[in-house]
Amino acid sequence: MIQRVQSIYLFLAAILITAVYFLPLLGLEGTGEILYTLYTSGVVEDGQQTLILSTWPVMVMVTAIALLLFVNIFLYKRRIIQMRICVYSILLILGLYFLV
Repeated sequence: MIQRVQSIYLFLAAILITAVYFLPLLGLEGTGEILYTLYTSGVVEDGQQTLILSTWPVMVMVTAIALLLFVNIFLYKRRIIQMRICVYSILLILGLYFLV
Protein backbone atom coordinates (compact mmCIF):
# COMPACT_ATOMS: atom_id res chain seq x y z
CA MET A 1 0.00 0.00 0.00
CA ILE A 2 2.46 2.66 1.14
CA GLN A 3 5.39 1.12 -0.74
CA ARG A 4 4.50 2.72 -4.04
CA VAL A 5 5.89 6.17 -4.72
CA GLN A 6 2.52 7.67 -5.64
CA SER A 7 1.09 6.52 -2.29
CA ILE A 8 3.85 8.40 -0.51
CA TYR A 9 3.14 11.51 -2.59
CA LEU A 10 -0.56 11.22 -1.83
CA PHE A 11 0.22 10.92 1.87
CA LEU A 12 2.44 14.02 1.75
CA ALA A 13 -0.26 15.95 -0.13
CA ALA A 14 -2.85 14.91 2.45
CA ILE A 15 -0.59 16.02 5.32
CA LEU A 16 0.10 19.38 3.66
CA ILE A 17 -3.56 20.09 2.90
CA THR A 18 -4.40 19.16 6.50
CA ALA A 19 -1.81 21.72 7.67
CA VAL A 20 -3.95 24.40 6.02
CA TYR A 21 -6.34 24.08 8.99
CA PHE A 22 -3.71 25.36 11.39
CA LEU A 23 -1.78 27.86 9.28
CA PRO A 24 -2.99 31.26 8.12
CA LEU A 25 -3.85 31.47 4.45
CA LEU A 26 -3.60 35.22 3.97
CA GLY A 27 -2.64 38.29 5.95
CA LEU A 28 -3.69 41.86 5.18
CA GLU A 29 -1.04 44.28 6.32
CA GLY A 30 -1.47 47.94 7.14
CA THR A 31 1.21 50.39 8.23
CA GLY A 32 3.77 47.78 9.27
CA GLU A 33 1.39 45.61 11.26
CA ILE A 34 -0.95 42.83 10.18
CA LEU A 35 -4.56 43.91 10.49
CA TYR A 36 -6.54 40.89 9.30
CA THR A 37 -5.67 37.22 8.86
CA LEU A 38 -7.58 34.64 6.82
CA TYR A 39 -7.80 31.14 8.28
CA THR A 40 -9.95 28.27 7.07
CA SER A 41 -12.45 29.07 9.82
CA GLY A 42 -12.75 32.75 8.90
CA VAL A 43 -11.24 36.20 8.88
CA VAL A 44 -9.77 37.27 12.23
CA GLU A 45 -8.88 40.76 13.36
CA ASP A 46 -5.47 40.48 15.01
CA GLY A 47 -5.93 43.11 17.67
CA GLN A 48 -8.90 41.44 19.38
CA GLN A 49 -8.69 37.90 17.91
CA THR A 50 -12.40 38.12 17.06
CA LEU A 51 -13.97 36.33 14.14
CA ILE A 52 -15.14 38.93 11.63
CA LEU A 53 -16.25 36.78 8.70
CA SER A 54 -16.97 33.07 8.63
CA THR A 55 -15.54 31.24 5.61
CA TRP A 56 -17.21 27.85 5.86
CA PRO A 57 -16.93 27.10 2.08
CA VAL A 58 -13.13 27.18 2.41
CA MET A 59 -13.30 24.81 5.36
CA VAL A 60 -15.61 22.44 3.47
CA MET A 61 -13.29 22.43 0.45
CA VAL A 62 -10.20 21.73 2.57
CA THR A 63 -12.00 18.92 4.40
CA ALA A 64 -13.20 17.37 1.15
CA ILE A 65 -9.74 17.51 -0.41
CA ALA A 66 -8.05 16.02 2.66
CA LEU A 67 -10.56 13.17 2.91
CA LEU A 68 -10.33 12.49 -0.81
CA LEU A 69 -6.54 12.26 -0.65
CA PHE A 70 -6.56 10.02 2.43
CA VAL A 71 -9.13 7.67 0.85
CA ASN A 72 -7.20 7.65 -2.39
CA ILE A 73 -4.15 6.16 -0.67
CA PHE A 74 -6.06 2.95 0.00
CA LEU A 75 -7.19 2.53 -3.61
CA TYR A 76 -3.79 1.22 -4.65
CA LYS A 77 -5.28 -1.89 -6.29
CA ARG A 78 -7.50 0.19 -8.58
CA ARG A 79 -5.01 2.41 -10.37
CA ILE A 80 -7.43 3.86 -12.91
CA ILE A 81 -9.82 5.01 -10.17
CA GLN A 82 -6.86 6.32 -8.20
CA MET A 83 -5.72 8.41 -11.18
CA ARG A 84 -9.21 9.83 -11.68
CA ILE A 85 -9.50 10.78 -8.04
CA CYS A 86 -6.09 12.47 -8.27
CA VAL A 87 -7.37 14.58 -11.15
CA TYR A 88 -10.49 15.48 -9.16
CA SER A 89 -8.29 16.40 -6.20
CA ILE A 90 -6.17 18.66 -8.38
CA LEU A 91 -9.28 20.37 -9.72
CA LEU A 92 -10.60 20.85 -6.18
CA ILE A 93 -7.27 22.34 -5.07
CA LEU A 94 -7.38 24.77 -8.00
CA GLY A 95 -10.95 25.64 -7.04
CA LEU A 96 -9.79 26.24 -3.47
CA TYR A 97 -7.16 28.69 -4.69
CA PHE A 98 -9.77 30.57 -6.72
CA LEU A 99 -12.13 30.55 -3.74
CA VAL A 100 -9.49 32.01 -1.44
